[in-house]
Amino acid sequence: MPKQKKPRRITIRTFSQCVCLTVELFIKNRLLSYAGACSFSFLFSFIPVFLMTIVVLVRILHASPDVVESVFALIPQLGNYFSIDSVIKAVQSLKTVNLFEILIGISIFWLARRFFASVFDSLQNIFHTHAQRKAIATQGFTFVVEALIIIVTAAVMFACMLIQTVTEIPIISSFLRKIPALSFFFNGILITNFIRYFPNILIFTVLLILYRTVPGSRPKKSLCALSSFLCTAAFFVFRSIMHLFLNVANYNLIYGFLGQVIIMLMDIYFFFTFFLAFAQFMFVCQFFGDILTGTLYMLPKQDEAGFFGSARARLFIRPDYFLACPRRVRDFCAGDEIFRKGDEAECAYFIAEGIVSVERDGKSAVLKPGEFFGETECLAHLPRKSSARAEIQSKLIVIGADEMNRLIMKNHAAARKILTKALALANLPALRD
Repeated sequence: MPKQKKPRRITIRTFSQCVCLTVELFIKNRLLSYAGACSFSFLFSFIPVFLMTIVVLVRILHASPDVVESVFALIPQLGNYFSIDSVIKAVQSLKTVNLFEILIGISIFWLARRFFASVFDSLQNIFHTHAQRKAIATQGFTFVVEALIIIVTAAVMFACMLIQTVTEIPIISSFLRKIPALSFFFNGILITNFIRYFPNILIFTVLLILYRTVPGSRPKKSLCALSSFLCTAAFFVFRSIMHLFLNVANYNLIYGFLGQVIIMLMDIYFFFTFFLAFAQFMFVCQFFGDILTGTLYMLPKQDEAGFFGSARARLFIRPDYFLACPRRVRDFCAGDEIFRKGDEAECAYFIAEGIVSVERDGKSAVLKPGEFFGETECLAHLPRKSSARAEIQSKLIVIGADEMNRLIMKNHAAARKILTKALALANLPALRD
């Protein structure tokens, strides 16, 4: 007899269910509106942060004027607009902190409050009761993140300029030419490609910090890293495809500038759309068991639902995530008794396969796959007032009392359905739990 394969929790069906739940919750939580709010707030805070980064770099260049030559060597196009001698003279003329730098610093923390408040509100709208954060912690986190962005960006750019300067020293340059592999590493990989992909590395790092700290539910580090990577990769692919078709290089100055502004605004909006979409995906993955339980309980009967309802029911009627867990699954042969009147009600049951009959006071009702039974007595901690048996080979999923309690606490629609069912079954003794 061939060895039966062990069921897996993560299957194509499980992934499809996860994606379906993510899309449904994304629409339900109105995250497109939140993405627009984050984009608008980002535009307010981006300019001061950008200017402060420039100020930090200028201060670094003031301490090391030779690095200016490396910048012009790294970006030759600058020579068409600026004189290297004038730039060095202007950088060296800076002596103390001026009023402009003070105003930039104040505007950064003032305007960034709106941006990070929008981000926190968006993530808390996804994680709702799972995320509770105090205002002081929010302001502290804002300060830390902005400081890190400015310091890291400036430090990396300065390091690249410094490496460029060092590699142009005659002794170092001649040494590197003797070792092509080392020269390729410094000039081809470290300087050129690292600068090219540094924004993606920075995006991934910031996303990882936000996904890990803001929700308040402390998701797993691996889940945060996966969501950050998927978000960064999705945005990179989307941006590459969009820029492939939206090329404004052939337009004149005015239309080219306006086109670049429109593309930049689209980049910002779609980035936050991806950011919130993968945050919602992370929420679904973290609480997949509870969300799946609520979804199973709210499944409509296939013969009573429309086309999309029937398709959704067919997708969720086989929860591989639960079926792969031995402690959750109960197999019954035809005629086996599931429970009898007077038994302790420790759990509810979901019919994954087979047919179950529930009998009370000489009357019976037949239940099919996709239906729950035994939940009202489980929630009320009452003995069974009916008996149930399998009519054919059946596979049932056990839903514990704690899970049912969480379900009615977090899913108001499920709570209404349970109450409605309890009231409706008052006139149907065979279906009473």
